[in-house]
Amino acid sequence: MPQSPRQSATAGIVVAGVLLVAATAAGLWAIQKKHAIDLEATRAAYIQESHQRLLARREQVEIELGALARGLRAIARLPAVQAQGPAGAAEPETAAAIGEIFLGQQRLRPQRLLVVGTGSDAPMPYRLDAVTVLPWTAPRKAAAADCTARSDALLDERLHGQLAYLQQKHPRANAVPWSAYPAIGAQAVPDCLDPDGAGQFLWAVPVYATDGTLNGAVAVVLPSRALAAAIGAGAEDGNFALYNADHDYLVAGGTGGEASRAAGWIRQQRAAPDTIYSETMPLGLAGAARGWLVWYGRPDSDWATRPDVLGAERFRQLAQAVVIGLAVVAALALALGARRRRVLERLVAERTRELHESQAALVQSGRLEGLGTLAAGIAHEIKNPLAWTRSNLDVCVDHARTLAVLAEDWRQA
Repeated sequence: MPQSPRQSATAGIVVAGVLLVAATAAGLWAIQKKHAIDLEATRAAYIQESHQRLLARREQVEIELGALARGLRAIARLPAVQAQGPAGAAEPETAAAIGEIFLGQQRLRPQRLLVVGTGSDAPMPYRLDAVTVLPWTAPRKAAAADCTARSDALLDERLHGQLAYLQQKHPRANAVPWSAYPAIGAQAVPDCLDPDGAGQFLWAVPVYATDGTLNGAVAVVLPSRALAAAIGAGAEDGNFALYNADHDYLVAGGTGGEASRAAGWIRQQRAAPDTIYSETMPLGLAGAARGWLVWYGRPDSDWATRPDVLGAERFRQLAQAVVIGLAVVAALALALGARRRRVLERLVAERTRELHESQAALVQSGRLEGLGTLAAGIAHEIKNPLAWTRSNLDVCVDHARTLAVLAEDWRQA
């Protein structure tokens, strides 16, 4: 059964509405897809940038720790130290050379340098405090007397533990190139002068005599703050951390960063799941110092506030607003078109009804006119015989009167 024009128009409006909804949904989906692609691109660039920062920071820390290890190895290879151990280190010329090497390590800022010998008959360790040659530790000098006694015992214990390790693993220098002398660390030693309780770290290299036998060790005491300054590049950057897996020693480059929140994941050497970027890299240090790792993590908020991410978000919102606005305009145009069509249909219906009424009136008028013509014709046809009859009756009456007169005259005669 064919559809009426009104049904066809309604079906067209419905199809147009469905197409409009589909086009709007497709536009919004395309915008969201592009936004996701843009975010993924910025995320990849952000992760690559973070990776490069970690590589750069690892290289910097390797340089600083490597320079410290080379300085210790240079002290360990001083002839007086090799021959006499702590006693040789105390000689004026050797002590001056040690002071110059020690003073050169200003980036890591070691707090103390120790030269210790092996055996029970070894002389007392040679000790060089930072307050002697490094002016930035002068405020510690007044309180050092009360604190030294409590920390020296732990330092000596850790240092002799390192000597025992060296005697077991590296008793002779025959197979150990001087540049690969094992540099080993120990667990952090509490520092009573540090209000944060971060502690100190002991790092040592062996001293081999001229005949290749182990003759002692040279060690530095590094405050955790010095390591934090190294990993933080001299500034507060709590997104970096330095970790020694062998001794479970963790120091962050600053406070309030991701390193403090992700300490558990750093110790597991796993990526923190709640950070957009989290990576651990081993430091390329020779010898037993290979247990050092550098970690870098960045929170989602850093990435979310980047200009390119904010720009992509603004573009998405603007594009969605444009698509929705166009859809609203199209819907309004469609609604106005439908309303105009309904108005036109009503006008056409009214005009059609008026036309039908006019046609009916014309037909009725024609019928009445025909009836009048018919009545006039009938009246005319009736009037003519009546007039003839009337006129003839008058003649007959006249003749009758004449005959009556004649008859009367005849009778009287």
